[in-house]
Amino acid sequence: MMTIFTNEWAAWEAAAVGYLLKHASFGQPFEDTAIAASRLADALILEMRKRQRA
Repeated sequence: MMTIFTNEWAAWEAAAVGYLLKHASFGQPFEDTAIAASRLADALILEMRKRQRA
């Protein structure tokens, strides 16, 4: 679990929801899709933080 700051929340939410809308289906368990979406959003936030420091 990672901490998402207030200024990062909109980007995290957009990435996660976008992934869910594209990849959620009746044939796949939703939990697996939600986990993948949160990992993708976490990776996006980590990359944003790296770029801000550089």
